[in-house]
Amino acid sequence: MPLLTRQNYIDASVDEARRIGMDSFQLKYDGWWTRCESVHGNAEMFSQTERSFRSCSFPSGLSGRVIGEFMQGTQWSQNPEHLGKFYIFDIWNLSNVPLDSLRYRDRYTLLASIKADLPEWCVLVANFPIDMFQTIWDSRVATGEFEGVVFRNQNQPIQSQILRLKRDIEDTYTCIGFVEGIGKHYGRLGALLVDRKTEDGKPATVGGGFSDDERDYIWTHQSEFIGKKFDVVGKHRFESGLLRHPNFIRWKV
Repeated sequence: MPLLTRQNYIDASVDEARRIGMDSFQLKYDGWWTRCESVHGNAEMFSQTERSFRSCSFPSGLSGRVIGEFMQGTQWSQNPEHLGKFYIFDIWNLSNVPLDSLRYRDRYTLLASIKADLPEWCVLVANFPIDMFQTIWDSRVATGEFEGVVFRNQNQPIQSQILRLKRDIEDTYTCIGFVEGIGKHYGRLGALLVDRKTEDGKPATVGGGFSDDERDYIWTHQSEFIGKKFDVVGKHRFESGLLRHPNFIRWKV
């Protein structure tokens, strides 16, 4: 079997997750999905695109393939509590033994059993029964502490699809200008400039959520939209107040 280097996450509601048999969930950490390959304690960390971005060592000499979210380069990871941590939630190989057909509950138990052999910056992600979804969502996700949850079926093997649910956050921006598109959007709207500033002091932009017809109309009727307010939706709010990857919803009337 070829080496599995990434996982397929599908957006779904909690009702959909329950319907197809998901029986547990984990809080979703906003870092980089990472596959850590260790051979006798000499480890290399890889992204989903197979980019090697860190070498490290496991003093215990452990050999294995550990999966998690590495906290580096994202807004959420800048919190000193999280920066540099590796939040682990799966193990795919241990001592050169592949675990592809092992149930998730057994892989997680195995991962927990070797936690003491991993560096202190490796943190085991907690599992919750799906019956606790609303309580955890209201107290840990809706408050902005986490960006969402990942649903799991404890009996599924590694190759199974995983469902996730991210928090939606809405806001209202004002259009102050326009950016022409590139590629297939050349000659029409690429993004709106809005009345918020990025960290470098430039106007923030909203480029997603528009249909092709909307892009054409806005670009050729710009005077109608200057100063007009509109609603956007995003999955996370930075400390600056901006939404991460905001998408246009509707113009305010």
